This record gives sequence, C-alpha cells and structure tokens, in this order.
Amino acid sequence: MIFDGLIIAPEYIFIVAFGLTLACGLLLASGRRWAPPKLRACLKALPLGCALPVLFLLVIVVGLGWVLRPVKQPESLKTAAAYSVPLASEKDRNDFLEVLRATARGQGMHVDAAPREWLEATAKDVPAASMTIHAAVWKDPNDKEPVADVMDLGHSNDAWLTFSKGTDPKFNAQFRNRVMPEIMRRWPDTLSLPILPTDGLPQYEDLIRTPEGYKLKPGAASKYAEPKR
Repeated sequence: MIFDGLIIAPEYIFIVAFGLTLACGLLLASGRRWAPPKLRACLKALPLGCALPVLFLLVIVVGLGWVLRPVKQPESLKTAAAYSVPLASEKDRNDFLEVLRATARGQGMHVDAAPREWLEATAKDVPAASMTIHAAVWKDPNDKEPVADVMDLGHSNDAWLTFSKGTDPKFNAQFRNRVMPEIMRRWPDTLSLPILPTDGLPQYEDLIRTPEGYKLKPGAASKYAEPKR
C-alpha cells in the first residue's frame, strides 16, 4: 500500500494492532491489581475478554481506513508524456538503457535497472508480474525523485516509457527533449501513449495503434471516465 510517498505492508498494521492491544491489556491488568480501589472496581467490571478483541479489530479497521484514504498525488509525480517503445531483443533493451544512461549522465542523473536474473526469477515466481525491462531515471543520488520510468509489464517487448513533470518541470522537459529524438531515431516505431484524466495509462487491450500514436478504443472510454463529484 502506498500513501504520501511511503509504502506500508498490510502485515505492519496487524503488528501495530497486536502491539497496542497487548499494551492495553497489560495496562488494564495492572490497573485491576494496583489501581486505587474505586478505579480498580471499575476496571474489574470491564469485560476484558471481549474488550481486547474489539480493540484489536478497531485498530485494524482504523489503520486500514487511514492507509487506504484518498491521497492527492503530488504535482511533480504526474505524467508529462508517455511512449511505447518496441524492444524485441536483449540487445534492444541494453541499447535502450544505454541511451537513457548517456542522456541522464549529461544532466547529472543516473539510471537504475533491474538485473535480468531478477526479472527472470520474478517471472518464474509470479507469471503475472513478468517483465523483460524495468528501469527508472533518478534526478538525485538517493532515488527520491524519478524523472522517467520504463517497464513492459503486461505488454512484453513493448516497453512503456513515462516521464514525470518533476519539481523542476523545465529540467525534466530538457531531459525528455534530449532523449526522445535519439529513441525515435533508433526505434522509429515508437508511438505516444494517451494519458488518462486520472493521470494513469490505459490497459494495453484498451488501445488501438494508429500512425499518430496509440489511441483509446471508443468502447473503452467510459471505463476510464472520471467519477462525477
């Protein structure tokens, strides 16, 4: 689960819920034994066996509700442009990554790419997550601000390259304007991808290929319509 730029594993919610329930249980047990007489009598009247499970469930419900609450995506992470690049071979993918690296170095950035062994292992363990390329261009050495991302999840050998607006849109646009001509020269079948009003990209099966770029199938438009407020 992702919120406010952080990733929260669901098991952490259960750990926190268990910890809080245990702490409350210990406090109640201590109060029943050592609290002042009047408070001790009140605590002993509490149905401890029912209260703790209810507290445990309440913490889980509140925790999940907080993690899953709608969070407005930062403007810097919104997609500025997206392209589909046909990378049919290992050589294509390596050459493509080298183009990204060379251009990124020119602006003091770097590229992190998943090793082939990791991609193959992931595809074996989780076929639905099969990819032949997954990489990101980072503006800073601590990998805090992505400038571009590329992967072919769900459309093998057809890599989708997305560019973010960034905290400095001019800087990001400069990288995009430098790297795309070289990509178009090397892979002339590269096509633009439509960006949805929600800032995401459509599913591969909902797109049709045209000379001007991929377009959303007319029948799929309602699927991605923004909810009415």
